[in-house]
Amino acid sequence: MAEAGYYRFPSIHGEDVVFVSEDDLWHVPADGGVARRLTGGIAAVTHPAISPDGKHVAFSGKLEGPAEVYLMPLSGGEPKRITFTGHGTNVVGWDRQGRILFISSWRQPFPSLTEIYAIPPDGGMPEKLPYGWAKSISLHPGGGIVIGRNAADPAIWKRYRGGTEGEIWIDPEGKGAFRKLLTLAGNVSRPMWIGERIFFLSDHEGVGNLYSCRVSGEDLRRHTHHETFYVRNPSTDGRRIVYHAGGDLYLYDPSANETSRIEIVYPSPRPQRRRRFVRGADYLDDFRLDPSGKSLALIARGRAFTVGIREKAFFQHGLRDGVRYRLPTWLSEGKRLLLVSDECGEETLELHHVDPFLPPRRLDVGDIGSPLVIEAAPRGDLVALGNHRCELFLLDLAQERATRIDRSPHGMIRHFDWSPDGRYLAYSVAVNRRRTAIRIYDTQEECVHPVTEPILSDTCPVFDPEGKYLYFLSYREFDPVQDDVHFDLGFPRGARPYLATLRKETPDPLLPREEEETSRQGKGEPGDGDAPESLGNDREDAAGVHASSSPAVEIDFEGISERIVPLPVPLGRYWALAALPKRLLFLEAPIKGMLGRGERPDQCLEASLTLKIFDLTKQRTQTLITGISAFHLAANRKKLCYRKENRLRVVPAGEPIEKKGSAPGGEEGWIALEQLSVGVEPALEWRQLYREAWRLQRDYFWNEEMSAVDWEAVYERYLPLLDRISTRSECSDLLWEMQGE
Repeated sequence: MAEAGYYRFPSIHGEDVVFVSEDDLWHVPADGGVARRLTGGIAAVTHPAISPDGKHVAFSGKLEGPAEVYLMPLSGGEPKRITFTGHGTNVVGWDRQGRILFISSWRQPFPSLTEIYAIPPDGGMPEKLPYGWAKSISLHPGGGIVIGRNAADPAIWKRYRGGTEGEIWIDPEGKGAFRKLLTLAGNVSRPMWIGERIFFLSDHEGVGNLYSCRVSGEDLRRHTHHETFYVRNPSTDGRRIVYHAGGDLYLYDPSANETSRIEIVYPSPRPQRRRRFVRGADYLDDFRLDPSGKSLALIARGRAFTVGIREKAFFQHGLRDGVRYRLPTWLSEGKRLLLVSDECGEETLELHHVDPFLPPRRLDVGDIGSPLVIEAAPRGDLVALGNHRCELFLLDLAQERATRIDRSPHGMIRHFDWSPDGRYLAYSVAVNRRRTAIRIYDTQEECVHPVTEPILSDTCPVFDPEGKYLYFLSYREFDPVQDDVHFDLGFPRGARPYLATLRKETPDPLLPREEEETSRQGKGEPGDGDAPESLGNDREDAAGVHASSSPAVEIDFEGISERIVPLPVPLGRYWALAALPKRLLFLEAPIKGMLGRGERPDQCLEASLTLKIFDLTKQRTQTLITGISAFHLAANRKKLCYRKENRLRVVPAGEPIEKKGSAPGGEEGWIALEQLSVGVEPALEWRQLYREAWRLQRDYFWNEEMSAVDWEAVYERYLPLLDRISTRSECSDLLWEMQGE
């Protein structure tokens, strides 16, 4: 027997029903039977609407880019593109003149504010109808009009009662005199005018069901009684209503006041559930150099890999499918890799070995929440971890013990760094809603010491590898910039790197000293002149580097806040500090306008950062690399890896990058990501996505009681539908409805 699919967006005309499954259009008789595929394109289609004569079906499709209106025969055939808005459309029906009706935010800047347009089946210029903002429309043969505003699908935000909840407006005679149909304590949408009643979707009694009232707004009646899943996307041919709920199609007959499920035989091979392979570079997430700078760990599409920087063979760690790995962190000796894994459904820590013959080990360190940042100590098995609960933990991996160091009720702890000897941990913590301070935890004394008294924000602390200074970014200087358009002042540049001397007797490195000038002229010293300081022998192993060159760090905490000096670097937009001997690396972000940002706020910063270095000896700043998005410095401070779009490159730390070529591997240092192919088992990946989305909502929801929603029951309610989905968009739809609870 054929397996059931995941059915959405039905449309009905007489005995014909068209619906969407696997991102294609299908046809099935209204009384059930074998479904027949109408489209087989490579892009998603949605929102079909059968024409009044039953011969054609209009739909929204992304066949050539943004969703546009297409038309095809109901019997099958080649779709014809009707609109060319370039802005996204959703078909909502047909008008009395036989024109296709669609909603779009065309010609205005706000995607959520849509208006109704009409266009002939032969194409042409769409006509905007004078109904204002709307999500759906239904027309009475006598001329009346009813529209739904604000809400399109209440299932994705169940029981919403905010200012943009759905409303239904009616013009009984079609003369432009609209009034609000009725007011309910719920989200109403999708009005459908059948006979003398207005049918619509509402969740004012807890679950979205079909209701109706008279044209006057009186005589409210309930017609369906779903208690588990919302009624979604109902549509009508003026006689009966078809809708979907829980992946199934239902038919409601107002004349008999009866609802029946449409039994569908679904003969699909479900090709999009088959295993496939994708380019790892297109899904690059995180990367970390090992302590020696000779190997790289990276995450691509949730899989963990390691590769030698001069090799092309990638080794995958952990399970092949169905698990997401995060935050790869090398331990100090460079032979073990710590990963966050959700193999068991909850996030745990796993130790993986470079040696493929040694099995991984899951660590039982107790409840550490959802990790955000992990940093391993330069010696031993200590690890610092910041989580979503604004906590900072010290983990002893050997003893499998977790100790909470600090917690802020005002913000997450994301920036911390170990001293070269592994004794101290510097971190930034929000002390109130506006101010962030630097603190240091002493692992020997097991106590926290305050370091800065911020004016606004002190963040991103990093230790000098020689153990003399603590660098950090501070927002404590205010140099307003005059606006060219408005009579106003702003602060587009607010950060500057600072340093604190750790010992009282350590002199301010920025003050000139006569004896150093004489010594420098006579002997020279590392970092002087145009050549970068020696980076040592790349063959030296990581353990040897730490054992021989990491100094024992001593800190005089008394008066440390008074030993803070700014670096002679202009105010700017900086972050991601990393320290070399007598030099400081940092990223600078450009100041960009809002136009062209894209839908995600971070899109304007992708591949637009500049890596710079400040030399304490020369007291000058130099540009190293431009057009990057991130970098990571190896623990031995000899190599760094940077990301430029979807490529990774390992180069000597602290040296300007010459553009000698872009060939992967070899002397240029490009990692051979074109060799990385990641296998994808869609069904297992969607199951992992479902669990992670459910877990994230639980962990980050503003209320620990989940607003009295039984979140475990929600998980179990939607879980069986995973076996019915066949495409990524269906997975997203399921996630939306689950999180809408």
